[in-house]
Amino acid sequence: MIRKINLFCIFSLIAFNAHSQMFKTVSVEYTRTTKQKESEEMIKGHIYYDGNKTIVITKEPVNQRMVLENNIILIYYADEKRAIRIKSQNPVTLPFFQSFIGLVDENLGLAKLGYTIDKNELHGDTLFVYWKPPKNAEKLLGEFILALKNNRIVLTKSKAPDGKTMIQTSYNNYIKHDNQFFPLKIKSVLYSEKNITTESIIYNNPIFNAPLSKQISQFELPDNIKVKEVEW
Repeated sequence: MIRKINLFCIFSLIAFNAHSQMFKTVSVEYTRTTKQKESEEMIKGHIYYDGNKTIVITKEPVNQRMVLENNIILIYYADEKRAIRIKSQNPVTLPFFQSFIGLVDENLGLAKLGYTIDKNELHGDTLFVYWKPPKNAEKLLGEFILALKNNRIVLTKSKAPDGKTMIQTSYNNYIKHDNQFFPLKIKSVLYSEKNITTESIIYNNPIFNAPLSKQISQFELPDNIKVKEVEW
């Protein structure tokens, strides 16, 4: 089940095209809990990011390393001595981690993606900004709602063209680095026709701008490892 969950976090709809130049590297511990109906699964590990490459080292419940760079995802199962290399037609990201580092970009980079502001509403101390999708994507995407409190994003909601909520995400426990704020707790609820999936991410001990070791940043598969090639 762990393999399905890790792939799900890559291909899930929660993906921001935002990118930050506020730091050169980040390393952070994470715990990711996914709940669906009666099932629950927890993953613990460490994420390393250098602005171009994302490395995820999972320690629990399995020993796994995942490297995302450009349009390639490499997944290495050390105990099983095998690996999968996935080639995508588009650049790949780790969606739940993008939700952590992407919040420093103004409006999550929505304007860059072709979204336009439809209206603003103030409810108490929270500002809700309603964004319309680009014309060429209206058959696939609906309204995107951004909620801000004290100039920090506290909630996002992505809707389908028919107005139904697809994903709702809340952001809490912000820390400050270089005049920017990063959420250490992110909770998303994904709605589908058959299921409701809840994903909770807790980050700990983030370190910014520390050089990554060669063992992490320049990792190469052992020579005897068979690699399954997949195109997506």
